[in-house]
Amino acid sequence: MRLVEQLSLAYRQIRAAARHSAAARTARPLQHLRALKAIREGLHTQGELAERLFIDPPAVSRLVDRLVADGLIERRAGDDRRCVKLVLCKPAAQAIAIGDQVVDDVEQHLRRHLTADEARTLRALLTKLIAGLAADAAAVAPGRAAPR
Repeated sequence: MRLVEQLSLAYRQIRAAARHSAAARTARPLQHLRALKAIREGLHTQGELAERLFIDPPAVSRLVDRLVADGLIERRAGDDRRCVKLVLCKPAAQAIAIGDQVVDDVEQHLRRHLTADEARTLRALLTKLIAGLAADAAAVAPGRAAPR
């Protein structure tokens, strides 16, 4: 199996473990928990949220509508009159805490399969890979292919 296939498979298995952990704690979809965490971490527009969650703008609009209807976030006027700012409401704290527990569960699950040294090495390698890919993406001019 090639590296990209292994990474994809690991991602799918990690997501499945996260969905299972979330389902044991709440009826709220994992995507909602991820969105609330992203807003807590400083993403404030629907565009930023769509990018972080890898979903298209209409899907993020529906997700935000649901979170607003549930009283977990508010839309407020942004710096630019064409966009709104997403702000957490107090009731979001409980859902965010559940999301943090899900991340803790998945971390524990992963660590059962790795020694402490292996976990540190994997973290360092993933950090290096992510930084390199981000640098490649930043270096790509519009209309040009990414460097190989």
